[in-house]
Amino acid sequence: MVLGVSSKERVPLVKDVGTLGESQALKGVDMLVWAVLFAPPGTPDSVVQKMNQTIVQVNALPSMKALVLKLGSELLPSLTPSQTKDYLKAQRELYQEAASRIQPE
Repeated sequence: MVLGVSSKERVPLVKDVGTLGESQALKGVDMLVWAVLFAPPGTPDSVVQKMNQTIVQVNALPSMKALVLKLGSELLPSLTPSQTKDYLKAQRELYQEAASRIQPE
């Protein structure tokens, strides 16, 4: 049983299922599934940049896009390492704020 999807918009794969953001407790919530590849602290910037470049190239492959779509999802735009750091901070704040509004029933 699917209770709701965490994206801002309803998902075509389960179009009859509402978004969590449609509920009063989580109004406006937009939480996407994402994946990040981390490297150990002190990894040379050239290595981090090469990893990022490779991820961008793989995500641009039609076969990758097709696979993700087949799984009922879509690829988010690739981010630079700096953008990823900002995104992670914003996601942490979003989850903390949303969790603070949930009241046990």
